[in-house]
Amino acid sequence: MKTIKEKISIILARNGWMEHIWHLLFKLHLDATSKKSWGGVIRTKAAETRNYYKNNRRRIVKVISLLSDQRSKEIYRNQIKYRSTYKRKYSKPYNISNQYFPDDIIRLKRNETFIDCGAFVGDTVKKFEKKTKGNYVKIVCFEPDLENFKRLRKNTYRNEDIVIYNQGCWKENTVLKFDNIGSTSSAVSDAEDAIEIQVCSLDRISDCLDASFIKMDIEGAEYNALLGAEEIIKKNRPVLAVCIYHSDEDMLRLPEMISAMCKDYFFYVRQHSFMPLETVFYAVPFERGI
Repeated sequence: MKTIKEKISIILARNGWMEHIWHLLFKLHLDATSKKSWGGVIRTKAAETRNYYKNNRRRIVKVISLLSDQRSKEIYRNQIKYRSTYKRKYSKPYNISNQYFPDDIIRLKRNETFIDCGAFVGDTVKKFEKKTKGNYVKIVCFEPDLENFKRLRKNTYRNEDIVIYNQGCWKENTVLKFDNIGSTSSAVSDAEDAIEIQVCSLDRISDCLDASFIKMDIEGAEYNALLGAEEIIKKNRPVLAVCIYHSDEDMLRLPEMISAMCKDYFFYVRQHSFMPLETVFYAVPFERGI
């Protein structure tokens, strides 16, 4: 069994997000000595990010041009700057409430079929049920982490309109290695002690064929999961709420990809954390715009 220290090390190493975990630990006044030892890591990551965005300036400008309101443009610019400098002045504006269902851009229907990719223990499901007051057709959840899945099942088993899958979302039905650590950071991994899990394409899951709203927060697997949902997206024109913060590349390629798939849509960005995490790209069909 891994020690707590080993588990923390896994989280810190994943996707270059050590500095964000450090920010959280420092805010909680835990292990202050880490600040000195990790300072170089933070500076190195910021420099890499600055160079990446400098070399992709045209793509950044293009993404900004896609966005449908000034708030989205401001948030996106600031998050690019925040990721490049780690200066907290660029963290704003952010809103920790209403993640995935912001009132200013999304109005839920009474007959939604909600697909929750990365359902964790059902926290977003609970918000969705509250937001819709229980008026929806179906909720379909995907959670590959076994410990998370057990808690998800416990939290949803009473509701016959909720279907849960102990699988990840991907571009095809296959088997991948996965870091099963029982947290929101569980993800596809090539670590030696990673386990094998089933992953699936949403286009191949019958419960998803009537999807009207798709949410994705799957630790960097969003690109491949979107490839596996392309048929549903083009046919059904669902609302999309997709996390784009898991890598510098995702901040560019996911908006590009979604805008190519989704014609006649409004596009928005909202920030739901004071750190460069929980950045969500929203795609709303013209016919469902507010």
